[in-house]
Amino acid sequence: MWARIPGRDVLLALLAIIVVFGISGVLTGYQAYVVTVVVIFTIIGASHTVLFGAAGQPSVGHAALLGAGVYATIAVSRITSFGMEGELVAGIVVGALIGVVIGLPSLRIGSLYLAIATLALCIVAQQIYFEWTGLTGGGGGTQVPPPTLFGTAYTPLGLLYIALVVMGVAMLFARNLLRGRQGRAWNAVRTSPLAASSLGMSLGWQKVGAFGVSGAMVGCAGVLYAHTVNYVSPQDFSLELSIVTLVIAIIGGQRYLWGAALGAIFVEGLPEMLRTTGEFRYVIYGVVFVVIMIFFPGGFAGGIVALWRRFGPGRKRLAPAEIELAPTATIVEAELAQSTARGSRPEAPTVSGDGGIGLSIRDVRVAFGGVTAVDGVSAEIVPGSVVGLVGPNGAGKTTLLNAVSGFVGLAGGEIAVGDTVLRPRRPAQRRALGVGRTFQNLSLHEGLTVMDHLMIGQHAVAGYGSVSQVLRLPPFVRGERRMRADAIETAEMLGLADLLDERVENLAYGVQKRVDVARAVVARPRLLLLDEPAAGLTPDEGDDLVGRVLVHSRHVGATVVLVEHNIELVMRVTDRVVALNFGRVIADDVPDVVRRQDDFVEAYLGG
Repeated sequence: MWARIPGRDVLLALLAIIVVFGISGVLTGYQAYVVTVVVIFTIIGASHTVLFGAAGQPSVGHAALLGAGVYATIAVSRITSFGMEGELVAGIVVGALIGVVIGLPSLRIGSLYLAIATLALCIVAQQIYFEWTGLTGGGGGTQVPPPTLFGTAYTPLGLLYIALVVMGVAMLFARNLLRGRQGRAWNAVRTSPLAASSLGMSLGWQKVGAFGVSGAMVGCAGVLYAHTVNYVSPQDFSLELSIVTLVIAIIGGQRYLWGAALGAIFVEGLPEMLRTTGEFRYVIYGVVFVVIMIFFPGGFAGGIVALWRRFGPGRKRLAPAEIELAPTATIVEAELAQSTARGSRPEAPTVSGDGGIGLSIRDVRVAFGGVTAVDGVSAEIVPGSVVGLVGPNGAGKTTLLNAVSGFVGLAGGEIAVGDTVLRPRRPAQRRALGVGRTFQNLSLHEGLTVMDHLMIGQHAVAGYGSVSQVLRLPPFVRGERRMRADAIETAEMLGLADLLDERVENLAYGVQKRVDVARAVVARPRLLLLDEPAAGLTPDEGDDLVGRVLVHSRHVGATVVLVEHNIELVMRVTDRVVALNFGRVIADDVPDVVRRQDDFVEAYLGG
């Protein structure tokens, strides 16, 4: 029953805060100081959960962000009459801005080089703090004024209370961001950037946004840190401190917000608890650290979750049952067989979506160095039709789909969807026009469930923004309810209804292909590009999967371009076939005509 309580993690956090409040009355001044430091580093660890755990962006520049929050506090206290109410605002704003600056290299470089870039920025920021003597005091440091809030001065114990409240707000803010459209986008970018961009996510700005959010949280922590330590020096914000904050996230479990608290207790609190053991505390600390990393590579939180899934009450589950095939492909086949016998197209089905859009490919060329993969291809695909794109390996089929969806540039020609020319548009922008696709190789999101994939697939049509998500406003509630209903409907259509809570890496390959296709069709794209959806499946599985998708596409009126090596399947279910060889069109007609053309037979079937 507890597992069904909404927001149970927030209730647990509030319970923990209440417990700390309860015991705070018996804490000495030094103990209150230690607990406050643990709370501050919990906020910093949670910022890594957003940046590293969700968005997959490692950073060793958080000491610079913490320093920014500290010196924003000092600046506000010197030039204004505001207390912590103004300092917190300044710390958040300055931290967010510097976080964005630190994250800008992610627009151009990968994770490894990004970590090196943040390292360099941390060193540069520390040097700036040393040189800015008017604010920081240089190497001698500077005194921080006592904490006040709305004119009331606070003791160290009072500061602990303030820190607990700020931590609660910061954790709730991060939790609400992670549980919704934005959090799913960060996870998608981390686990499969290719698929994420095809679903309407701007990879670079998603990463920069994560840096901004993380920076705001650390800047907020910097305000608390300044008043906790009372005296700060630029040498406090070293590379070593950045590494410590990253260790807190990793040892606690970077995928879980509450893991940040466990990591902060271990890194900042445990050494103080072991102080009475003298020098042996370093041995004990090191042994515990090594044991955790060996037996729980996912950190404290990851280990607890793994043990709960395995041994917790009501958590034992049987392996997912095999999906039984249903003869849905025969629906499409029957329509096409009837139309062939009549010599005309079947009557248009009832359309429940926006309807398909046409695709115009005009003299398109794609070249990689001296190799021309697509050479002067032209094709006009009418709205609502199902067109097969066939040819031998290396014919240019996938490259043409990549050109349509924006993953490769054009050396010549143009592509238009409806009346919109696509050449200057990126993949995320093309998804906004109604272009959806699957990939020849699986591009799923490891660690996420089938339901997560179906929700990620609706990123571009969520209907709410980050503000609604953080504040849980009605647009967020309505959007999530609608997307979940559409996800369940799509799962039922593709035979995935019983697997919604399964993580995709635990599924068989054939089921993973269904998930890949379901993610592409759940948002009802008006132009659907299917790149070998039946590859690696048995003939029955392939027929069933393609049949289900085409039934759905007929229902919503979508235009479909199907790349598939199973010629018999393509000939049965498509209205028209375009055949390629060496990047050129060698046949373009209805299936019965194409299959008898000499060029097609020779190129594809070997004569």
